[in-house]
Amino acid sequence: MLTPKEVVLNGETLLGSYNVEIARRVNSRWTPTVPPLFAIVTDQRLVLQPYGRKRREPAIIPGRYIAKVVNMDEERRNMIMMTIKTGHQITLFISGPQCAELAQHLRAIARVKKYDPDIDPAILQKMIAFFDTL
Repeated sequence: MLTPKEVVLNGETLLGSYNVEIARRVNSRWTPTVPPLFAIVTDQRLVLQPYGRKRREPAIIPGRYIAKVVNMDEERRNMIMMTIKTGHQITLFISGPQCAELAQHLRAIARVKKYDPDIDPAILQKMIAFFDTL
């Protein structure tokens, strides 16, 4: 698994790193998926990488693709629902006080327009397909 220092590109600033879980709605209840994810937020993008023995490429979401971030508190769990400009929603479980901090960082990078990588739509679809298998 990559460390935050390995993820930060030249010219970026690390805002924070968090342990999160993708939350799925199953039978009218929120359920965490396996494996948990390590979320790294820079001033330009969100990097999500799964914990585990098998090394996987991290999912990278540039801030300009984040349309909306909503804090949620359901079933006594702190959650963040993030809407991507493709229309997809990613809901994350995160522990207590870090929830507000992560949401604040995501809202901040959603407003930043500096980072502009060429994103291959096939890679974005691969990331979405991976999240659908969790």
